[in-house]
Formats: sequence, structure tokens, C-alpha cells
Amino acid sequence: MTYSWLLLKQVGIGPHRLFWNMIWNLKTLPKIQVFAWRMGLELLPTKANISSIRQTISRDCTRCGESVENLVHALKDCPTARVILTFRGLDGRLLNKDCSCCIDWIENAMRLLDKKAMADFITTLWNSWNNRNNYIFRGKKEAAWIMWERAKTLSQDFRIHNMVNKLMLPFTIVIKKWEKPLSDSVKINFNATIFNDKTGFGVIVRDSDGFVLGGSYGFRCKNNGCSEIRYCSIL
Repeated sequence: MTYSWLLLKQVGIGPHRLFWNMIWNLKTLPKIQVFAWRMGLELLPTKANISSIRQTISRDCTRCGESVENLVHALKDCPTARVILTFRGLDGRLLNKDCSCCIDWIENAMRLLDKKAMADFITTLWNSWNNRNNYIFRGKKEAAWIMWERAKTLSQDFRIHNMVNKLMLPFTIVIKKWEKPLSDSVKINFNATIFNDKTGFGVIVRDSDGFVLGGSYGFRCKNNGCSEIRYCSIL
């Protein structure tokens, strides 16, 4: 068990490495830290994840039956999960913003909460996930206040609001603008974005005076396992 715990702490997390270093430093139980790690990497066994392996399994949420149960739905958007989160007046900014993946949601929470409040928030989500499992596997329904009482027993001075302490991920304003290349040279700018199964990209070439010399853009869309690529040039 000790070896597994140390191994998990050293797993590379790519562009969110700093974010996850903060998770491992939260003052909470190791099993809740592991839950947060699995939550950020979308490794928890939601109906959507299970159905991607076993296609006979329905992707619909067992509790509300109204939507595909991905992790964001299971912990935030499902009416049952939302009742738990709003029972003690959770900051509405943590609930109203749409997120396509759970790590974006939790990272947004880190910009609103300090380290203590963040640890208690993750603990509440852990109890909410256990509540979901109890309903699916045992048919057991529990009131929202029970989730909060369980979370409070695991933390002294339990709170999910940031009062005066420093935020975990402070907002930083960065102003960027295009800069001209050196004389008698060109500058090539490339950008791309990925959303679900769609990838869009674009490239533009400008000279030292800022005039556009050329460029192109296109997108790739994957439907039913097949890729469709469209491409257009700018002269």
C-alpha cells in the first residue's frame, strides 16, 4: 500500500503538474487525495466510462436518467449531486460555469477557494461520490445533510468558503499582443483548439510590416470512428 501511494505521487500529470502538486499537499486523508487524482484524470467508473469499455452498459445517469453520466454530471450537474452541493450555500460560481471535463471545474474552484476550503470541498465531493455508489449498488438513498455531516467529521473547522486567506491559484492577468518580426523576415503564427472529437487549427504568415502573406485553416472531426479532415488555404 505504501509503495502504491508513493508511486501515485510521482506520476507525471503533463500541463496540470502544478495543479496536482497542490492536490497532493492538501491536508486531508490519503484516500481522498487519491480520489481527487482519479477525479482529475477522469478515472472514476462513471456510466460513460464503463460504457466505453462495455457497450451493453447504458450511459444514462441511474439517478436522474436525463443525461449521460460523465464525471462532471455525476458530481455537479445531476440534480441529486446539486442538492448536496447547494445544501450549505456553496459559492454559485462553482456551479454555474459549464465545464467539459472535471479537472477544469476543480481548477476553477482553486481560483475561488483557499487551501483549507479546497480540502473540505474535495472531501464533500468524495462523500457525494460515495452517496452515488450507495444508491447504485445498494439502493440506499441518503439526505444531503448526511453528506455534509460526514465531511465535517473528517475536518476541523470545516468550511467551503474563502474568507481572507490566499487563493490556491490566484488570477493573473497577462496582456499579449502580436510583435513584428525582424526586418526582411517573416513570422508564422499557429494556433489550435480541441473540443470533444473536433480539432480546429489555423496558421498565418506576416512580414516585418505586419502584412499578411498567406495562411491556412482547417478542422478535423471524428464521427463514429471515422476522421473527416477539411483544409482551406488563404492566399
